[in-house]
Amino acid sequence: MAEMTENAVSSPKWHLWWLSLALIVLLAGVLRFSGLAEQEIWIDESCTSYVAGHWGDWPDDGPDRETSVAHKPYFWALSIWTQMVGQDAWGLRSFSAIGGCFAVIGIGLLGGSLAGRRVAMLSMTLAAVNPMLIHYSQQARVYAWWIFLSTVWLWCLQRAARSLHWRWWIASVLSAGACVSLHYHTLFFLPASACCVLIAGQRGKALRQWLMSYAILAVGMIPVVIYYVIPLGHQGPRQWLEQTWLETPPSLAILKSFEVMLPTADYPNYLGTLGAAMGVAKEQWGGACAYSVFLLPVVFMIAGLVCVVFMKPAKREGAVDDSVGNLSPILVTAWLGGFAAAGLVSMAGYAAMVTPAYIVGRYDLITLPAIIVLFAIGVNALAVRCTRSNKAASWVAGIFLIIMTACSASVLANQQHVKPSSDTHDRAERIASVVGENDLVVSLSMYKWFMDYEWRLMGFAAEVVSFPSSHDRQLCWDDAEEELADAKKLSDDVAKMMARIDEAISQGRRVWLLAQGAPEGLRWEVNLRLFAAMREKKIDVELRDEWVGLAELKKR
Repeated sequence: MAEMTENAVSSPKWHLWWLSLALIVLLAGVLRFSGLAEQEIWIDESCTSYVAGHWGDWPDDGPDRETSVAHKPYFWALSIWTQMVGQDAWGLRSFSAIGGCFAVIGIGLLGGSLAGRRVAMLSMTLAAVNPMLIHYSQQARVYAWWIFLSTVWLWCLQRAARSLHWRWWIASVLSAGACVSLHYHTLFFLPASACCVLIAGQRGKALRQWLMSYAILAVGMIPVVIYYVIPLGHQGPRQWLEQTWLETPPSLAILKSFEVMLPTADYPNYLGTLGAAMGVAKEQWGGACAYSVFLLPVVFMIAGLVCVVFMKPAKREGAVDDSVGNLSPILVTAWLGGFAAAGLVSMAGYAAMVTPAYIVGRYDLITLPAIIVLFAIGVNALAVRCTRSNKAASWVAGIFLIIMTACSASVLANQQHVKPSSDTHDRAERIASVVGENDLVVSLSMYKWFMDYEWRLMGFAAEVVSFPSSHDRQLCWDDAEEELADAKKLSDDVAKMMARIDEAISQGRRVWLLAQGAPEGLRWEVNLRLFAAMREKKIDVELRDEWVGLAELKKR
C-alpha cells in the first residue's frame, strides 16, 4: 500500500484520485444505510437483539451464554453501540453497515497494495456495489465485520510475506485470532494462509516464519477449540443443514461457493430477497438472458486471469499499473486463489466427513475479499494487455465497472419487486392484544424467539415458556431429530410442562398455546407428545386466532 500511496501523492492529479476513493466510500455508505430499517427483524436478528440487549445483565433463566452465543466480541461491541444509538432496527443494523463500509475500504487497500491504483479502484468499486456485501451489511449479524477483519488479516499476511519482518507476522497472527473470535469457521482457513509464501522474495524464510507464527497461534487456539468451538459445533439445526445439502452436496460446494462469491451470481434462495432477485430477473428476461447478463463480467474476469498467465503486457505509453513492488500478477493470483480454494476444500471435507456445514453464501464469506481482488486483477490484466496506453486501459476498466454496476443495480432493483413474507410485527401485536400480563404462554419450538424483539419493544409482559424447554436455553437452534432420539428426556420435558400448565390453571391464570406452521414433519411429532399428555389430563385446546396460531388451554 505504501507504493500505491506514494504514486498517488506524487501524481499531479492526486487530489482526483483521493476524491474518487472518497466518492466510492460514499456510494458504499449510501447503498448500505439506505432503507436500513424498512424490512422487519427476522429470527436471527431477533436473537441478536436479545443478546445485545441483555449483555450487561444476563437473565438467570435465559439461554446459556457460554454454549449458545457465538461471536461474543461482536455482541459486546454491539451492546455498547446500541446503548448509544438505540436498540431499534436502525440501531442494530447500522453497526453492520459501518463494518460493511470498512470492508470496502479494506478490500481497496488490499487490492492496491498487491497490484496498484487501478486494481484498488476496481476492487473498491466492486466491493461497494456487490449485492451480497450490501445484503450482509444490512443485517444485525456478525458477517460484515468478519469480512472486514478477514481483509485486515490478508493485508497483514501480504506485508509479512513481502517484508519478512516479525512485527507483520505478529500482526497477522493477532488479526487471524480476531477473525476466529468473530467466527470460528476461520479455523478452516488458518492452514490456507500458508499460501502467502508464494509472494515472498525468500520463500524458504517466509515459510519458516509462517510456521513459527502460526504454530504459536495453533497452541493458543487449543483452549478456544475445546471450550468454545466444540460445544458450539455439536449443536445447531442439523436437519435443516442436511436439507440444504440436498441442493448443494459437498462435492459441489466449492464451485457453488465461488459462483455465489463472484460479483455477479445466481444467489441461492436462502439469501431471502437477494436470492429471489435472480428469480425475478429470470421471469422478466428469461433464464438464458438473465444468466448471460449476470455472467458476462465473469467471462471478462476469467479472460483476464488467463492473460495474467499466458500474455505479457503490450509495449505501452507510460508506466504499467498492474503490479506494485515487482510483485508478479501470477503469484498474487496464485496466493489469493490458493487461500480461497484451500479453505473451501477444508470446509467441504469437514462437511462430507463429519457433519453438514452451511458454507454456501454465508460461512464462506471470509473468501469474498480475496475473490473480489482476484476479479479486479483479472479485469485489469485484460485491460493492460489489450491496450497500448494507461489511458486506454483505464477506459476499458471504467467500461467494465459500468457494466458491473449495472448488473448490481439490476439485482438491487429486482429486490424491490420481492415483497418480504415477514409479518412478525402484526403477529406480535395480535398476540399481545389478546394475552394478559398475568397469563402463561406455551410457545412451541422457536416461536418465542420470532416474537422476542417485537414483544420487548411493545412492553409485552406475559410469561412465555417454550416446549421443548431446551429452546429457552438455546437461541435460534431447532433440532427435532435430536429431541425425538432422546425419548426419556422428551418424556420428562412433557411431564414438567404439564405440571406447569396444571399449576397455572389451578391458580386461575389463563394459559395459551402458541404454534406456528403446518402440522407436519419431525417438529410436529415432538408437539404430538405434549398434545397426548393434554388429552390424558383432560385439557382442551380451543383455537382463538388461526392466523397467529394462538389457542387457549382449558381443563374440562
